[in-house]
Amino acid sequence: MTPDNYFRNFDFSKNDINKYLEKAKEDIAIAEKSDIPKVKTLFVYKALIKLGIATIAYKKGKRVRSKSGHHIKILSNLSDILQNKDIAIIGNIIRKKTKF
Repeated sequence: MTPDNYFRNFDFSKNDINKYLEKAKEDIAIAEKSDIPKVKTLFVYKALIKLGIATIAYKKGKRVRSKSGHHIKILSNLSDILQNKDIAIIGNIIRKKTKF
């Protein structure tokens, strides 16, 4: 993760990270229960972002700043950390198609 103005150092507790993971699980559960494609897409995307925040916090000790473009940075950093380009590609396709 390259230093930029989208992230700042932050001392996360295990509880802080677990809250993001629990919220991501809740979003996935909502997606699974819905029969509406747009609802499924929205909540899967929200879960992906929360998983990205938790992963960046755990691996890098960084907190994302809420500013224009921060979802793109989360997806990019998650993709880099997990060494899987598809995460950023698919995440950005979902983001663009649903206009988050």
